[in-house]
Amino acid sequence: MLQDNYRTVPLSTYFSVLLGDVMTQVGLGLIAFGYIFVVAFTGKADFDSFALSSNSPTTQAILTKIAATNSKVNKQRIYAYSYTFSLQGQRLNGTSYETNREDLKEGSNVTIQYVADSPHISCIVGMRNAEFPAWVALVVIIFPIIGLILAYLGFKKGFLAVRLLKYGEFTRGKLLNSVPTASKVNGRAVYDMTFEFTAKDRQTYQIIAKTHQPELLQDEETESILYLSENPKKAMTLDEMPTCPRFINSREIETSPTSKTLLYLLSTMIILLEVLVTWLLW
Repeated sequence: MLQDNYRTVPLSTYFSVLLGDVMTQVGLGLIAFGYIFVVAFTGKADFDSFALSSNSPTTQAILTKIAATNSKVNKQRIYAYSYTFSLQGQRLNGTSYETNREDLKEGSNVTIQYVADSPHISCIVGMRNAEFPAWVALVVIIFPIIGLILAYLGFKKGFLAVRLLKYGEFTRGKLLNSVPTASKVNGRAVYDMTFEFTAKDRQTYQIIAKTHQPELLQDEETESILYLSENPKKAMTLDEMPTCPRFINSREIETSPTSKTLLYLLSTMIILLEVLVTWLLW
């Protein structure tokens, strides 16, 4: 039973191991950095135009205001062209966006398209409904998506490491081979290092440790390994775990420095703050 081997993991060590993997930190950093651009650009991206097509009905409108925005595309200033039009006795307003059009003045007649069953969605023909094209939002969202993938892979490793610290059985494993991969971290190649160990069931198992610091797993003839007794394939070398946690004895785990833990928590706190600010402003 897992509960029979339960160890208490100090809170600072828990978060250091959970968040300390390189992929987790890079992933969270990309999310925190990319989130700013996602909020800034997606709110100004033209998604309404997807509802319009060449078959959309058209009518005439009058330009009421032309104003420069703070946005640029390809170093050209974007202008907001506000207009008004009447449809079935109803007066409607809209705003379209484009670079400077010297042929248009306030009071000019323009042709607009609108959605037949939702005429509040309209656009001056040849312009767009927001400051940026929709593809801009698709570009900026790539970074948070990559960040989510990296953070997921890092969290997956971190959760397993925490679980092993709580319930894992100790054993020693021998390095069978070490193969460099095409991946790199901080300019260093990531190695696939295969270890073999014997569990309590007297069966032999192999695990692959992925690390860009192979020297940490080659400093002893055999390496400390933690595995789950009910599933020995769920195993990890102690030196492969994020932040390399250490034991005082077989039951007690060292407490990680608070300063290090806060550093690992920084990206998470920034993301939560960004989400909170966005929620309050919207």
